[in-house]
Amino acid sequence: MLPATILAIDDSLEVLYASRRALRRAGFEVVVASTVAEAEAIWANGRPDLVLLDVNLPDGNGIELSHRWKADPDRRSVPIILRSGVSVSAAEQAFGLVSGADGYLTEPVETEVLVATVQAHLRIAQLIDQIELVVSVAEIGSFLWDGVARELIWRSSIAMLRRPERDSPPTDFSELLDCVHPEDRKALAEILASMERNQLERVSHGFGFRCADGTLGYLLLVGQAVRDYTRGIVGFSAILVDTSGPTAYAVDTQRLVLYSIDLASVDTPEEVLDRLDSVAGSVLSSCEMRLCWSAGEARQPTCHEWFQPDSGHQSSLTELARLDATPLFVRDPSIFESTTFSPPPGQRSWAVVPFRVAGAHGVLVMAFPDIQRFDEPQQHFFRTFTNMTALALAQTSLLSAQRIIANTLQHALLPEPELLPGLTLGRELLVAQRGTLVGGDWFDGYVVDDDHQILVVGDVVGHGIEAAAHSAMFRHTLRTLCLSGFPMAAVLHKLDQLIYRDSRQPSGTLLILEVQLSTRTLTLTAAGHPPPIIVSASGESRVIDVEPNTLLGFGLVAKHAASTSIRLEPGDIVVAFTDGLVEQRGRTIDTGYRHLLDALQGAHSATDAIERARRVALARPAADDDALVIAVRLNSAAAPA
Repeated sequence: MLPATILAIDDSLEVLYASRRALRRAGFEVVVASTVAEAEAIWANGRPDLVLLDVNLPDGNGIELSHRWKADPDRRSVPIILRSGVSVSAAEQAFGLVSGADGYLTEPVETEVLVATVQAHLRIAQLIDQIELVVSVAEIGSFLWDGVARELIWRSSIAMLRRPERDSPPTDFSELLDCVHPEDRKALAEILASMERNQLERVSHGFGFRCADGTLGYLLLVGQAVRDYTRGIVGFSAILVDTSGPTAYAVDTQRLVLYSIDLASVDTPEEVLDRLDSVAGSVLSSCEMRLCWSAGEARQPTCHEWFQPDSGHQSSLTELARLDATPLFVRDPSIFESTTFSPPPGQRSWAVVPFRVAGAHGVLVMAFPDIQRFDEPQQHFFRTFTNMTALALAQTSLLSAQRIIANTLQHALLPEPELLPGLTLGRELLVAQRGTLVGGDWFDGYVVDDDHQILVVGDVVGHGIEAAAHSAMFRHTLRTLCLSGFPMAAVLHKLDQLIYRDSRQPSGTLLILEVQLSTRTLTLTAAGHPPPIIVSASGESRVIDVEPNTLLGFGLVAKHAASTSIRLEPGDIVVAFTDGLVEQRGRTIDTGYRHLLDALQGAHSATDAIERARRVALARPAADDDALVIAVRLNSAAAPA
């Protein structure tokens, strides 16, 4: 999947440089322009996925430009985030949003806020595109509640929503409620209030609606929350289906919308198959689905829930529906009599839909116990449903392959540490269970002299193979600096400068643990890294209060870099880790620390501490990030060699 392209427009070269650097580190392609004319020329050569637009430009006004672009049907769907280098009032920001922009940022903008805002708006735009794709052929309503801009945005509407006084749908939820049947108004009001507070996860709710001509119709509201990269809800995407009359196709379209939303969050082929089972078992309750597919480098097809797993029926059915042939919509199963495929009894209609999409190919079979129409809309539904499934299989297969490569490289790059007598070390890399969020966690350990031991835990911002390669560079550079005798403040400063001067190098976090055996002193130097936990010989666990310093790559000054020293007692165990162990989407880092502290209580050895941390990692609600953990124990007989 290609990275999203961001068009950044600003007359300040410093702002453009900083924006491009931050967004490229986050995985985006960035093109820049300093004037309206340059921006128009860039857009003419290719549509960006999002625009960052300065309000004041040498040859135009950003708000006016935003209004003009949003009025263009070909550009309307591209999110535009206005930026202002001077302080502006709430009224001025509101004017920019009312004029068509999707967001407004006032300088200075923290890097994390900029990246998070861009990701949130891209997520919203992605879901809008998916929903518009499947609803464009149906007369149903589609709207987005933008929880960031606090705005109700209609993408399409149906006739019953339009009022006589204006040919447009309701502009806010209060207008919508005015037309709802009194008996249904209270329940729908509670749903819409939750939506406005960004607290609604999903909904499927029917209600009566007073049409413009005075008649009463019935609508079904279906939708799901839109989340940003931290899993916080930033909006709600929904459709309104008119269920007053014959609505078989509208209901099918609703199913496609829900299915597309579900597929947008999966990371593995197994999760795609789980969604398929769910649809077959609940939404299409009278349908049995069978899938034979292959994607990526796989030569042999994978058969999911096939009728006869040990026979040749798989290949014969695939031959029946050639991969490039027209789908078969069969009312009479006797058509199979001339083949080696024998469908089970009781199935009276069949949809056999072959697919070849984005590297995935195969056939999806749907069998029905009753006679199906299989008219043109129904056939279109099955083709779209199959292509959605195939595209998700192709994408997740690619992600899985990338994840395997990145994991292999990451493990290969982890060294065997040197260790002084008197210390015991345990370590483990707990790889992500889903997605491609792997590759950035690293570790090192080496002896400086017969009294000093250094252990390092780090995490590179970014994921995949590139992050694994950068972690190796960080490890070798840091080892060279430490063994050259530089003080820790200078070590951090030099590594920070290496990253800061090269925009291709990602930023990262770092924790250095320096043990002096003769004095039993542990010195901790951190750069934006989570503080470690110490388990005393009596089994009590607590967090070590460490001076945080800034992340690497953000201009860390040597004289401002601070370290923290504590005295170790024989039997103490220090547990250091990367943020994937305690930081989870949808919960605070304090919750993660609480779980880990409780688990480490009573740990009696480095191996025991690692095993307890591993159980915490496996119990994470969403194990979608790596977690590297080390445990070092000062033995009771610890003494300088």
